[in-house]
Amino acid sequence: MKKLVLILAFFVFVAGCNKQNEINVKSINLPEGSSAVVIANNSSGILTFKKITKSEEVGKNIMFSPLSMNIALVMTLNGAQGETADQMRSALQLDNLSTDLINECLSLIHI
Repeated sequence: MKKLVLILAFFVFVAGCNKQNEINVKSINLPEGSSAVVIANNSSGILTFKKITKSEEVGKNIMFSPLSMNIALVMTLNGAQGETADQMRSALQLDNLSTDLINECLSLIHI
């Protein structure tokens, strides 16, 4: 009985290895200036992570999504005006970027 199970397992393994998995790659055209948005998102995510880890006890597991956090804050930024919008742009390190560029770049992300 064990031999039969091993033989079946072997054939299942071999059959699975022979399958060609197709990967669909979708190309997108990034707008000019998009690298500045990526750099700002990465920088603010790293900064936030550093602040979170400083405030937590050593050895404690931490999980957060800097991308989700940035997307939510940019949505809030879209409704902000005046000094509030300026402070949010500064905190997100998006000071010199247009709202249209930021929104266009983030709309290309499909989570």
